[in-house]
Amino acid sequence: MKILPAFWIRGLLILAMTGCVKLFFSCDPPPPMDMHYNMLVLEGVDNSGQFTHRACPDTMYSDAVAMQLTLADSSYFFDGNPFCSRSDFSFSSAFALSFPQTFIPVAKVERIRVYTLCDLNDTYKEGDEISDSVYYQRRHSNWELYVREKEVRDYLNSEQSNYFSEIMLFVKPSVKNITAQFRVFVYLDNGEILSDSTQRFTIIPSP
Repeated sequence: MKILPAFWIRGLLILAMTGCVKLFFSCDPPPPMDMHYNMLVLEGVDNSGQFTHRACPDTMYSDAVAMQLTLADSSYFFDGNPFCSRSDFSFSSAFALSFPQTFIPVAKVERIRVYTLCDLNDTYKEGDEISDSVYYQRRHSNWELYVREKEVRDYLNSEQSNYFSEIMLFVKPSVKNITAQFRVFVYLDNGEILSDSTQRFTIIPSP
């Protein structure tokens, strides 16, 4: 049995190492794709604790009024439906050394303003701004503590794993009215203003 000369062995090792290095550097994650926030969807969520964050309830407890705000780039939607498209949208299949596509907002969120469209209590009346009386939370945050508006703005303006971003809004004051409805405005640094209103909710006393 012939034994390869040492220089042949060294050459084969160098070739193998070169191939591994090329493979490693060829697997850099793709650059984030541009995402243009051009659509805002505002929905109620159940924050009662029994069915926490179940989407779109008709009825809320007076001390557990909450909303989900979704900012999205509608150019990635299919058939104009933002909700169906979330499960249908996909890129090419991922392989062992592939990376998921990410997205970066082009226009950044500068301000979030919240208004009540119904009387809330003796302090907040129909048409009043209640931005200073709202808690925030990132939608997929493993139930982190409430954060300030600036922190959710920083989150919305950061690189995203999808072509939409979601945050939660929690109304601090107890709602004394039998109905509640809200409108939210999101101001972008390109001068655009996105807005949406919730449906009208029936409010029942918290247990």
